[in-house]
Amino acid sequence: MKVTCEYCGAYVEVTEPAVCPNCAASLAGPIEKAKLDARAQIEKAAAIEKERRDADYEDRLLETLGAVALAAVGGSVAGGKSGFLGRLLRRLIGIHGGRKR
Repeated sequence: MKVTCEYCGAYVEVTEPAVCPNCAASLAGPIEKAKLDARAQIEKAAAIEKERRDADYEDRLLETLGAVALAAVGGSVAGGKSGFLGRLLRRLIGIHGGRKR
């Protein structure tokens, strides 16, 4: 792992003794900062992935609920009213021909 020395500003590779090879300053602070930055990036990526999964789940749920509602309207209302109610329901939930607009 490479870090920047807080004392002299050198960009150095961390070795076993955590000291800067140029000025002998301790690299403990920059090492901790680098670890925290890496952890923050991992947590950010996990949060983005969770948001994507949640959005996909909501889309699938809405499609399923829309299909169930359309089936219920089509099965419970007879005659010309079922076509009108089906079109109205499709328009309200944004589904046309089984696909989301």
